[in-house]
Amino acid sequence: MSLEDIEKKLYARGSKSEPPSASKPKISQPPEQKIEEKWFGENEPPKIIHSHKKRRGFLFLMVIFFVVVIAIGIYLISQYLNAPTVKMDISAPSEIFVGVPFNASIIVNNTSNHVLHQASLTIDLPDGLVYITSAEENKNVINENIGDIETSDLIKKTYSLLALSDESKIKNVKIRLSYQAGLGTSFEQEETKDIAIKKSAVSLKLDVPDQVVGGSVFNIEVNYKNDSNFNFSNLDLEMTYPSSFQFISADPDPTSFNNLWRLQEAKAGISGKIQIKGSINEAFQKGFDFQAALKTNINKKSYVVNQQKATGQLAPAPISLFILINNSPDYVAKLGDKIQYTIQYQNNSGVALADNIIKARLIGELFDIFTLQTNSSINSLTNTLTWNTANTPELRLLNPGAGGNVNFSIQLKPNFPIRRLNDKNFHLKIEAQMDSPTVPYYLSAPKTSALTNLETKIQGLTTIEAKAYFRDANSGILNSGPFPPKVNQATEYTIHWTIKNYSTDVSNVKVSAFLKSGVVFTGAVKSNISSQPTYNNLTQEVIWNIDKIVATKGIISEPIEAIFQIQATPNVTQVKYFQPLLGQTKIEVQDNYTGVTLENAALPVNTQLPYDLTVKPEEGAVQF
Repeated sequence: MSLEDIEKKLYARGSKSEPPSASKPKISQPPEQKIEEKWFGENEPPKIIHSHKKRRGFLFLMVIFFVVVIAIGIYLISQYLNAPTVKMDISAPSEIFVGVPFNASIIVNNTSNHVLHQASLTIDLPDGLVYITSAEENKNVINENIGDIETSDLIKKTYSLLALSDESKIKNVKIRLSYQAGLGTSFEQEETKDIAIKKSAVSLKLDVPDQVVGGSVFNIEVNYKNDSNFNFSNLDLEMTYPSSFQFISADPDPTSFNNLWRLQEAKAGISGKIQIKGSINEAFQKGFDFQAALKTNINKKSYVVNQQKATGQLAPAPISLFILINNSPDYVAKLGDKIQYTIQYQNNSGVALADNIIKARLIGELFDIFTLQTNSSINSLTNTLTWNTANTPELRLLNPGAGGNVNFSIQLKPNFPIRRLNDKNFHLKIEAQMDSPTVPYYLSAPKTSALTNLETKIQGLTTIEAKAYFRDANSGILNSGPFPPKVNQATEYTIHWTIKNYSTDVSNVKVSAFLKSGVVFTGAVKSNISSQPTYNNLTQEVIWNIDKIVATKGIISEPIEAIFQIQATPNVTQVKYFQPLLGQTKIEVQDNYTGVTLENAALPVNTQLPYDLTVKPEEGAVQF
């Protein structure tokens, strides 16, 4: 029986009425519940039907999404599984020497049925390995476009490499092949190769004394040997000395300067030695470093095969020497100075030093030898002064710890000897040396010596001239008014400022002067450089600022000049006198060589006009 028939039967039973019974009380029936019609009514569909439809739609979309994802995954996996078969190999020595070039060959074999499109090869070299055929310096990444690789094609690329450092290290060379195949899918394939760097092809040993006495001569020895099977055709040895090292000689002689030896052919197994003789002259230097570097030239580029450093210490000098100029080691001299030099000495050897000799050599164009005052003997050919027992008895025997000084004075010349554009930055130099035939037991030297020197900079010179003109056609500025000047009548003049700079470059140049009473600035101004004078109405000051002026400007080349016009109206108190036009012209500059501030000045200007050749000597006096 169906649910519908059961419902009808139930409803049918409930609709029949039974007669009341006498023995039973009548019980009223509750009203029928209409809620049953909501659950069982035929005309109204259950609301839960709408929720089922939404869920079914969502589940349908999810199924479609997962199907698409699975399809894409299957496609990508199939592409991966169907990637072209490509074989790559790196052919290179498993062990190499530092400084010996070697070839690394990359072999690519397309064993698949696909053409490899837009193939490119990348080689990553670790630190210490470089690509030597590149125009770039120390290149360690190589990129090369190969193009298309057909089926069964075999590509071989060879690169020249060089190890520069990291002895006894394993270096990993990585290659990467990128290409497209199939429907444009991109692929990458990597391979690596381990290369062991044994040691430098050419061993190098640098020997310097552990301790050196300042001023004493000592030897440096450099030994080298080609331990590889490679024949070097252009090997160089380059030495780097401390700044205070004085080169004396070498065996064999240097090829160029005093620190470069071209070893020419250094064949396998060959060895050699270089001996260098010199001294350290820096009295206050505690330690010093020497460096030797073996270099090879490949494709016009220099590579270091091996380098060694050796460090030494400066032992306390048996004799100390110290030079003062005008009681200072940092004095800045100027033209015409009178210079007092003092050479101080002291015996630090621990033993008495006999028959001491002190020499001082004067180096510099500005020393005026004719003004030299000293008790020493003089060699005028070498400008060398010598103090010994004959002229300085104190030098006969110098006990341990004892000291003293010798002196001389000299005048500097009044002018710079400038003849060329590069005659600049003049200085004075004194080279002093003290020797004794007595040698302390702890020194291996023919004599006990001490050396020192002192360089003194000479400050530059910048001058300014101030000239006034009434008739000044060459300036291009026309002056008007009465001349000789007349009371209460305005007359115009042109002022010329001319700057000359001698031996040093200068900067922050400032030229200034005040206009006198009754004088005004007309505004007419010219200059032969980019900057021009300006006028301050409040202070009546004319100012000219210049960034910089090079040395010898105005001496070898044309001077710097500015021209400006003024208008002067004399008053009655100035009759029969020259009217003042411009006060003292001052110039202030920064000397770039010595760092000092230089100052100079030009005399005040009036209507006398001594530089205007059209004006008679007394014509510039004021008249009624």
